[in-house]
Amino acid sequence: MTRDTWDIAKARLATIFSRHRHDGDQDITGQLEITEERLRTTPGSLEPAVAEERQRWAAILTDFLGRHGEAAPELREFVREVRQLAARDSFTVVQRITARRDAYTAGRDQHITSHPHQRPDPHAIRRVDRRADGHGESGARDEG
Repeated sequence: MTRDTWDIAKARLATIFSRHRHDGDQDITGQLEITEERLRTTPGSLEPAVAEERQRWAAILTDFLGRHGEAAPELREFVREVRQLAARDSFTVVQRITARRDAYTAGRDQHITSHPHQRPDPHAIRRVDRRADGHGESGARDEG
């Protein structure tokens, strides 16, 4: 979900909750900010935090609908809209590269081999030593 979609979803949900809110109901904006902060600052895999947030929001929405059943059609429409927006934000990139001599690529989460079914030779690793001050190269040597 992109930032724009998240902001739209937050505003729409806050509007639904405020339309039906009574004294004693929890502040939904604060709950949304808690979720955003938690997911934004969780180190490593988000899956456990996402699962916990889903459970927390299931409880929040169940409680809300228990007291404000008349909001159910609005919440269904909200879910439908957010799913459409999120689907619009989702995409997959597939890139196939055939590289020859002196080709370089940059990116994240890549495993590059010289042949799709061949593992790189662990003895052909080239290591660059750093100078004592931690800057620049003092030379390179082949290990192996």
